[in-house]
Amino acid sequence: MTEYRARHTAAHIVVGALVAVSLVAGGSPATALDQPGPKAAAETPGSATVTTAAELEAAVAQANAHTDETTIRIGGDIVDADLLLAVTAPLRIEVSGHTVSSVRFRASADLALTGPGSWVAGRASAPDLSAAPGIGISAGATATISGLTLDARGTRCDAAIGGWNLAPAEGCNAALAVGGGTVVITGSTVTATGYLATAIGSDHGEKTTISIVDSVVSASTNQGAAIGSGDFGFASEFVGHSGPITIRDSAVTARTSDTKAAAIGAAAFGVAEDISILGGKVTAGGSGGYAAGGIGNGAEAVDNRGGALTLGTTTLDTSSVRLPATLEVGATLTTGDRSWTNFRVGLTNHGTVQLGADARLYAGTAIQNNGTIRPAANVGHDVVITGNAFAVRFDANGVNAGSDYPRQIYAPTFAAAGERLFPIYGPSDKVFASWNTAADGNGPAMTVDTELAPLAGPAGEARVYAQWIDNYVTLSPDDATVVAGAELRFTSSAPLPGGGETDVSYAVELSSSEASDTFTDGVLAATRAGQRTVTATYEGATATAEVTVLPDELSQLAAQASARTVTPGATVQLTAVGSDRFGNAVVLDDAEIAVTSSNAADKVAGLRVQLVGEGERTLTLKVGEHVASVEVAAVPKMEPDAGGPDGSGDPDDSSDPDDSGDPGGTDGPGATDGPGGAGGSGGPGAVSGAGDARSAADRAQPLAASGAAAGGLAACLALLAGGLLVLSFRRRARS
Repeated sequence: MTEYRARHTAAHIVVGALVAVSLVAGGSPATALDQPGPKAAAETPGSATVTTAAELEAAVAQANAHTDETTIRIGGDIVDADLLLAVTAPLRIEVSGHTVSSVRFRASADLALTGPGSWVAGRASAPDLSAAPGIGISAGATATISGLTLDARGTRCDAAIGGWNLAPAEGCNAALAVGGGTVVITGSTVTATGYLATAIGSDHGEKTTISIVDSVVSASTNQGAAIGSGDFGFASEFVGHSGPITIRDSAVTARTSDTKAAAIGAAAFGVAEDISILGGKVTAGGSGGYAAGGIGNGAEAVDNRGGALTLGTTTLDTSSVRLPATLEVGATLTTGDRSWTNFRVGLTNHGTVQLGADARLYAGTAIQNNGTIRPAANVGHDVVITGNAFAVRFDANGVNAGSDYPRQIYAPTFAAAGERLFPIYGPSDKVFASWNTAADGNGPAMTVDTELAPLAGPAGEARVYAQWIDNYVTLSPDDATVVAGAELRFTSSAPLPGGGETDVSYAVELSSSEASDTFTDGVLAATRAGQRTVTATYEGATATAEVTVLPDELSQLAAQASARTVTPGATVQLTAVGSDRFGNAVVLDDAEIAVTSSNAADKVAGLRVQLVGEGERTLTLKVGEHVASVEVAAVPKMEPDAGGPDGSGDPDDSSDPDDSGDPGGTDGPGATDGPGGAGGSGGPGAVSGAGDARSAADRAQPLAASGAAAGGLAACLALLAGGLLVLSFRRRARS
């Protein structure tokens, strides 16, 4: 059996730009694209355009006769060609937007397939193609896939892209393995499917250098690594080693069903060389048992062999990382949502390890965390982390709210960890305000930006204390004026734990010092004018507001007079009384009140009316459209006649011998009232005529109207009438 010497190189997995991967690393291995060099061209190669399988086969054969690169252009679709083409001289095939299917290669010289277009290097029906790689490349040669959609399929012993085996299809012979070349995939979409060999790489220790740049690659196999080395060897021979692998700014999915192989890296017993993941999204997993999938060495590789892993800004979705050297995270590593990542290496993190929502992080050795690992809850319980690893205890500080519960943080600050400082809740009369590094609140405030290392000390444990304020409630507005019947909405706020306020209008209880007031959903309905105090109550806290309710607009008007009966020429003072629809008094402006009298002779001055002439009249007040009136009367004042000293008449009554009824005259001696005498008084011995008796009765009427007692008035009238009759008889006797 051919003896193989294991080729060991210090390996690094480097991850750079933003990328989602099962593993990301930094430092890219040299590839054929990175190592330009002059070619010794013996002759000028030709070029050809082909449209059929036969033309393609002939053109490749012709290209093999040259030492310099030949270009073949595909001029039409070539399908189901069933070709296995050997490439022994540099060859470039431009697909030119066409489709080529069932064409495979075994290349011992550089081979470039360029798009646009699609190529299927798949299993053909011809028996002689049953054991062949999709695109095979041997040591010293480079296969470049650029701008192409490629579907490459391997067979029992042959890679989809990479090495192959010269043994018959029914068996694989390590002595007949061919591989060790370079595979470069750039700007392409590639599906590589292995069977019992690697999908992209080589088997049996023939290490292939692999570079994937700006591409979308899906690689899967049943045995060996999906990307790296396939098949398994024996521990004494290390035949499952993989060569350097670089993934940059690409979306790569690698899966294996082999329980002892990495998805990206080495097969069982194998050791992985440098793996550099420099951006994109890489998922490395397996459908086998516990050890299936992951990145790095095979499951049973010797522990002291293999490279280091350095991760930059990337997303990692992998079941494990198996490398004995230190894994360096320099930027941001993000795991997939359901990743179970077991770092079987010494992990030193200088950046950020972002674990997916359902991801779990495990490590076989302690992790030196100089950066951030988050969330802490997704770190396995048995993982030992040093550096930024803090247990922060939150003390309720004497309030019965639960206390001293710790939170694990793997970051320099809560903010870096993506964590909040949660409030706690105490009794209803207290509200959490903040966290402080001192129980009395005089220490530095604890915020999400507080550096934890100085606070925690060497032990990595810190304690912070809750600060409390008294509960309160606000009421707005706290001073308002509205008219009766209008609505007034109140709003209330209460403090939020940790600062700020929240609207609690829906929960407060409102009451008023005015019993007639009502509240509906925070709205006051008040109909009675005046002052009142509104009180809001919430969780034992109260707040008040002063509210003034003014009368609504004038709804009813009434008129009042200072007197209902006065003498002619007297003045009546009017008063306008207004009220709103709720019966509240409305104060009226005198200037807005119009006053009229049904007696046109009356004199109106504001709300004062002088009654001119005798009789009843209607005084009317008008305010806008509202009208009110009051009935008043002007009645002459009744006065008794003034007689002489002896009661016989005024001594100078002779000046009016006939007493003809002068309203203001005084009867002379022996005068007799004429038929119209209205105001005279008879002299001594005079007797009033019938007219005088009627005059006396008329004079008695105002007395009755003025409210004199009926009995007293009747007596007075009787005496007066009797006196007048006596005077009348005397006058007649005298005459």
